[in-house]
Amino acid sequence: MRSRSSLLAATALAALLVFSSGCAVTGGVAYQAPSPAWAGRTDVSLFYSALAPYGRWFAYPQYGWVWTPYDVGYEWRPYLDGRWDYSDAGWTWVADEPWGWGPFHYGRWFFDESYGWIWVPGTVWSPAWVAWRYDGDDVGWAPLPPQAAWNDGLSYDPQAPGGEIPSYAWCFTTRSHLFDSHLNDAVFPIARNATLTSRAPLRFDYEVRDRRPFDRGPDPIALGRFLHHPVPQVPIADAGAPGPATRSGRTLRLFRPALAPAPPDLVPPAPPASKPTASPVAADARGAARRAAEQQRLDRFFAQRRRQLLAAQHREERHPPAGTTLDALRQRHQAERAALERQHQRQTRVLASRLEKGLPPARSGGGRGEKPAHVASGGRRTAHGRGR
Repeated sequence: MRSRSSLLAATALAALLVFSSGCAVTGGVAYQAPSPAWAGRTDVSLFYSALAPYGRWFAYPQYGWVWTPYDVGYEWRPYLDGRWDYSDAGWTWVADEPWGWGPFHYGRWFFDESYGWIWVPGTVWSPAWVAWRYDGDDVGWAPLPPQAAWNDGLSYDPQAPGGEIPSYAWCFTTRSHLFDSHLNDAVFPIARNATLTSRAPLRFDYEVRDRRPFDRGPDPIALGRFLHHPVPQVPIADAGAPGPATRSGRTLRLFRPALAPAPPDLVPPAPPASKPTASPVAADARGAARRAAEQQRLDRFFAQRRRQLLAAQHREERHPPAGTTLDALRQRHQAERAALERQHQRQTRVLASRLEKGLPPARSGGGRGEKPAHVASGGRRTAHGRGR
């Protein structure tokens, strides 16, 4: 990134722009195209209208205009719903979300307990802005924080203030599932990240190719040897307008121009105004009832996750991994249970804050759908039908 100012849209006040949305449908999910008033822009403000239907723009003290998505799950984190391709730009994320063409290729993500996950816009396109962890069979990735800057190379110190990537930001799967079409179905439960992040070193290996970032990530040659077939390299072609990725034969078409910072006189569209109520008392009662219902829904979700984790841990204690003592295994299990409780508490705080701010709460489920039983339980399929 050229500078921090390249990540941000200015916070100066100006008249709000009125916009309308057209629709296109890609992959069975409705994508609302930016209005003609915003079409053809070559700066960060093109995101303002394009992302407004899917989340809330607001001014954040440290970063200026930022955006948080609406329809995500309690365990959602960036780069969960979608798939990996290995392209001529390196490891390339292809999102399931209709808005994923922008926030997973420009800018950075961070977590705030008042909002949940927040995206800071940026000007430089990358096939993905992620850090990696891989060692043996496990492969993990997580969004880089705003402190990771690009200036013809990645400048990032994970030990610096704000540079740490928390364990709950990671997605882990096995090498054999890395190219699954919908990786959310193969990602391990978030509680296991407490163990998985300690096993593999942190890696962030980018270089410049064709004047763009190239995400080196896991070695495709070594991965091909494991999979018993070469990892194909998918060619990328430039898409002419913002929108979800499309395919033409083997070619992946992505919107990826270099962008300028947003003009200081432009601000994102305002969120829809809430309808006035005739009775403040009735409104307060409805609000309290909704908060209670949403909290019960969240508690039920994590009660189910707790049962699944305990069942998986009991199975693992009956058949410990080779080279692992029972004491070490129980310490690991205790850390995973503690991580799940912290995630429950974290999401409880996010829920209360989002409802107070008039934002939609998270939904149950980790992402686009329910996980298969072997993944939801924290186990792995094996030739003998039991999880590891």
